[in-house]
Amino acid sequence: MEMAIGFGQMRNIYQLKTWEVIIFIIITSAIFTYIDTPIYQLVYFIPTYLGRIICEFVLGGVLIGLYLLLASTIETGHVTWGHVSISYIFRNLSIGILIGIICICSIILSLMVFKCYTIEGFSFPGMSLLLSLAFYLIGACCEEIVFRGIILRFIGIKWNTVAALVISSVLFGLIHIFNSGMTWMGIVGITLVGFMLGASYLYSGSIWMPLGIHWIWNVLEDSVFGSAVSGSSADTSMIQAQFQGSDLMIGGSCGIEASIVTMVLATIITIYFLLYSREELKSIKTKYK
Repeated sequence: MEMAIGFGQMRNIYQLKTWEVIIFIIITSAIFTYIDTPIYQLVYFIPTYLGRIICEFVLGGVLIGLYLLLASTIETGHVTWGHVSISYIFRNLSIGILIGIICICSIILSLMVFKCYTIEGFSFPGMSLLLSLAFYLIGACCEEIVFRGIILRFIGIKWNTVAALVISSVLFGLIHIFNSGMTWMGIVGITLVGFMLGASYLYSGSIWMPLGIHWIWNVLEDSVFGSAVSGSSADTSMIQAQFQGSDLMIGGSCGIEASIVTMVLATIITIYFLLYSREELKSIKTKYK
């Protein structure tokens, strides 16, 4: 379905000057990078947990809607939501969630094999899990919009897709540098995860697959397996477990994103996605010419 709003023909991205595209990328990236803070502050004033959960899910949808309107309008040169269908969104989001589940479970199983992760108990903090799903949806939406939806998308379309993948992935790693438990190994690990998310965007041709991966990745790390998320310590989790071994294996204070296991897995998946993204890479430069 394509929804167009008639405000007259505008210049599309190919008709914009270099400085205009750069300014657009900087301003929109800054907005979506910092908008999560006022959202969390707003949600904090809602008195009930259920109200907070509903509000965060709704606001996550609003963020994605604004991004789709903005990105499609810049690409095509007229105000439009672009081509979207519920089945397409559901399929790619579901595949992303499945990939994220497989990734995190594979990392944890690998750590268990090497005796670096020992399960000590179980619990089911139902409301905490729902809050985690809603909380991490906002963060995943903002980061995916910025790094895949804006930086990777528009640098790739306007200039060079390979450069766009490198720039967006490196910036994705560096943006976490001031997190409390971050390490240099963590920056490297998150950058490699950024490559994986960027490659999944190129493979699928939309933001939905990397959004699904990113969202469930953070939820499982924190609320299921009890790992720190990008240097931020986990609170409560379904599985009470002990991480033991070298920082190279368990990631240290950063969490499992800094583990060599995660780095190897992210690299393998990135290569797979890129190998099967060649047709998408060929068409992305000519889509709106």
